[in-house]
Amino acid sequence: MGINNIDMIPFGSFRLGKIYGISIEINYTWFIIFGLVTAALAFAYFPTLYPQLSVGVTIVMGFITSVLFFGSVLAHELMHSIVAIKNGMEVKKITLFIFGGVSQLSDEPETPGIEFKMAIAGPGTSFVLGIVFGLIAIGSSSIGLSPAIFGPFVWLGIINILLAVFNMIPGFPLDGGRVFRSILWAGFKDMKKATKIAARVGQGFAYLLIVGGLIFIFSGLLDGLWLILIGWFLNNAAQGSYQQLLLRDSLKDVNVEKLMKADAEAMPAGTKLKDAVDEYFLKSNKAVLPVVKGPKADLIGEVRINDVQLIPKSEWEQKDIEQVTKPVSDEEKVGLQENAMNALMKMSETKADKLLVVSESHLKGNVYRDDIMRLIKIKSRLSR
Repeated sequence: MGINNIDMIPFGSFRLGKIYGISIEINYTWFIIFGLVTAALAFAYFPTLYPQLSVGVTIVMGFITSVLFFGSVLAHELMHSIVAIKNGMEVKKITLFIFGGVSQLSDEPETPGIEFKMAIAGPGTSFVLGIVFGLIAIGSSSIGLSPAIFGPFVWLGIINILLAVFNMIPGFPLDGGRVFRSILWAGFKDMKKATKIAARVGQGFAYLLIVGGLIFIFSGLLDGLWLILIGWFLNNAAQGSYQQLLLRDSLKDVNVEKLMKADAEAMPAGTKLKDAVDEYFLKSNKAVLPVVKGPKADLIGEVRINDVQLIPKSEWEQKDIEQVTKPVSDEEKVGLQENAMNALMKMSETKADKLLVVSESHLKGNVYRDDIMRLIKIKSRLSR
């Protein structure tokens, strides 16, 4: 599933590494589903089908099968991302979380054809994996190997086929919903209209899951809680995806320069730590300040008050701020000519209320979340 707003995923994540240049992250909620899947396989599924196996063996089977399953989910998302990259799109990251995996895209596809290819790649991968795992299961069983060997492949074959089928349900932003949107988009020649219809179908499917979950719960089946949670997530994702498309549309011709304020408070290179504290940090009431050099305000880094405090006060009059200056990360700054939506996305990801605006390494000012949101509200009112 591809999304453009990582805020739809709860809690925090940590980076696992990179594959094909794409950052792979694990959300902390993933450990919940990993534990539940492992436990269900180890203490229920495998013991029921293969009672002759010991508890120790089924626990190992459950763990290995769970790892391979989430590896399959990652492969599903990687194929989305690789197709997106091949078609000129930027993929910021893939995140595994409690409901599976999502690829965070920087923008929407430019054509219905790209959307279709990108969307179908994930379920296609899951289907192929299901066939491969199924053939391994059949082959290993036919030559008389233990259920401890072929059992995991039986489950992996079935679950990957089911994953492919579920994802092809035409409910946006599931892969099937994106395929559905690409078909509508090609027909209507209007991405906004196609997204609106696909999102409503997605919400309808989400409500069906929620209702089904409630029926299960009232019937005494607590598994219905998962249906409710999945329905809740899909409903929010469908709403959020459509709203974000509207945001992108309202900001498509607005660059950062139009909203920037030339009010960036910065310290000149060579400032002593004591002066930095007395003249800048205390007077500005800020905990982080950029450091610039030369008449064109070349941005060389930033200083945090916490880092200054690590230096003994007795040395503040002798040491310059360069002693504690650190590079400004890409997440903390934005280009002067970048689209305002990109700036808003960065602030959304980092929970920041502003970004430094830079042009050819020169500090130009700040762009604020509130200013962007204010412009969006004004445009929304004028378009009614």
